[in-house]
Amino acid sequence: MAKHKTYISEEGSISNRSYRFVRNILKKLAQLSVNKRFKTSTNPISITKSTLVEYNRSRDAIYLKYLCHAPFTNMYFSYGGKMGVCCYNRSHLLGTWPDTGIMQAWKSTNLQQLRQKMKHCDLTSGCYCCKVQWEEKAYTTVLARNYDYFKPSVQFPVSMEFELSNRCNLECVMCSEENSSKIAKIKLGEQEKLLPYNHKFVEELRPFIPHLKSTKFMGGEPFLISIYYDIWDLITQINPNCEIVVQTNGSVLNNHIKQLLEKGNFSISISIDSVQKETYERIRKGATFEEVMNNIDYFIDLCRRKNRFIGIACCYIQQNWRELPAFIQYFNRRQIPVTFNRVWSPPSCSIWESSYALTSEILQFYKNISFAPKTETERHNLAAFNDLIHLTESWNEHEKQKLNDTNRFSEFSTEQIEQQVIAHILNISSIQENELHNQEAIRNKFENTMFVFRQRKNYRELLIKALHIPAEILHTQILNSSEEKLIARLDELDQTTSNE
Repeated sequence: MAKHKTYISEEGSISNRSYRFVRNILKKLAQLSVNKRFKTSTNPISITKSTLVEYNRSRDAIYLKYLCHAPFTNMYFSYGGKMGVCCYNRSHLLGTWPDTGIMQAWKSTNLQQLRQKMKHCDLTSGCYCCKVQWEEKAYTTVLARNYDYFKPSVQFPVSMEFELSNRCNLECVMCSEENSSKIAKIKLGEQEKLLPYNHKFVEELRPFIPHLKSTKFMGGEPFLISIYYDIWDLITQINPNCEIVVQTNGSVLNNHIKQLLEKGNFSISISIDSVQKETYERIRKGATFEEVMNNIDYFIDLCRRKNRFIGIACCYIQQNWRELPAFIQYFNRRQIPVTFNRVWSPPSCSIWESSYALTSEILQFYKNISFAPKTETERHNLAAFNDLIHLTESWNEHEKQKLNDTNRFSEFSTEQIEQQVIAHILNISSIQENELHNQEAIRNKFENTMFVFRQRKNYRELLIKALHIPAEILHTQILNSSEEKLIARLDELDQTTSNE
């Protein structure tokens, strides 16, 4: 007997159908143009041609010249003054402010190199996170598509993203001391990460602001970060048409913020992972469900009244996966687009690198859910849900391969597996000559960290897991983390391995 399927629908209006008709025509024209350019001028290096063609078909923006437009349109400012092109690429930096000026970074040799590589779909300079998602066919959620909506420019960036501080009022279970000052204070006694950003940095942004089409502010919690208010005031004063996107957890709202939102060209993206009180408060520790839902009502009303974007960003984790079909249904009723964020760590939350049993259970559940979308928003949300299925299918196959490898490595000694892991970490094609000195530091950290775990029961399984994590991720984590932090992360991974 066929398994029961749950159907979820929402009626569309005539205006929605008219909009969809025009949008589809524009999309097809854009696809014809971009596919022609890619087929005639691009021989992709880091992904297959079939993946490139499939991805291009999924893109619905007008300016589709490169696989990713970030190196040609965007600047990203991160903790400690680090400047790059996006929040995923944290290894191929453009410089560190204030030692490197903003314009100096935009004109830097590093950015020129990244642009040349992107012209050939060469993702070997820090673009491994998106590369993994393209390989998994997660086309709706791949970060690169966020930059499709800006025409490439080399004179000035037309988009900027700010992650200047980790100041936050919550202790989300999937977060860390890196991105939450509250967690950092509890765990390490550390305060907010804000240095070196100051008034001088804000003033240095002034000549760039007239050229900006969009800006995005992340945290921490942006509405708690004081320097953002100075930047928002400057944008509103100099370039009031520039979009200001705030990625908020939705828990902070007061009269001052409301006045600010009424004045500026603000769009809102709200991070929420459940519409069930118990689940929500278990994930977003420190938040009150009722207050956040009331704030969401305000944000929705504001953005609709002012014809601005409002969206939901949801983390796809072990704690909420079963609720996500109903989660989509809830926001379908409100006609709000939903985006699902991939969570790479910690192991207690991440579905990626979890287990074959869990990913199999999720697939069985999701494949018995059907939606019947009627509006553009519902079609967007269905595509996002289908991406979760594609991701989970890829992870499920990956976990199956790990089980096979456990048997394959049965004849290897522990020392031999260790050597394979260190070779895996250091065998990165993107390592430049000036980075080779880091290899010895990575090797020493690895050996010191592994010494703590050698006597544990699941040590071999832990090493085999490491072999299946992309080398770039391991390389970056080891290089940028203290030995104490690495031990803590491996300890959690070891606990999840013990529970499988």
